Amino acid sequence: MPYKNDTGYPSSTEILSPWIDKDYFKPIHSERGMSVHGQCAANLLNLPVLPQHRWPTYYESFLKLRPHILEVYVVEIRYVDEDLGFCGQPDLIARMDETYNNWTILWDWKTSQARYKYWGPQTASYKHLVETNTGLPIDRCATARLRGPNNNPHLPPLIDIFQPEQTEFHWQVFCNALINHNFFGGKYGY
Repeated sequence: MPYKNDTGYPSSTEILSPWIDKDYFKPIHSERGMSVHGQCAANLLNLPVLPQHRWPTYYESFLKLRPHILEVYVVEIRYVDEDLGFCGQPDLIARMDETYNNWTILWDWKTSQARYKYWGPQTASYKHLVETNTGLPIDRCATARLRGPNNNPHLPPLIDIFQPEQTEFHWQVFCNALINHNFFGGKYGY
């Protein structure tokens, strides 16, 4: 599932980009992320999963989470909020099993093993977009750090679930970033 943004609106990640350390995002990381996200999306959509031999442990890690997914609602759909002027593409929204309290969770796959501060505001922005566009209530936002080749592939992903009060705070952080993006990006004069 390609990350093509032809909406004319900046993406959540673009809005947060001034606070993302780009030293850790090389072309190889983008290639890895696209490949792994494509495999996960194909699996969730019941499509054939094309094997790839460069980063197999990430997909194997995803497969440890897959049995907990009971119902898939959204996979890699780009949403737009025309009023606020931004877009975003969550990786998955699904109803989970009792391990995850039967919550509807918005998931964002990560192939980085480090944890980054911008992930909370990113997932909060996706939650806003989904709820605004579909009315689907989301119980929690979460990231799943899929295990890389330096980790044991038999381990499940590293899961970070944001509590509702964290997501509300993260949404406020994102709104501030959006205001800064629009002001300093020239959308608003002074």
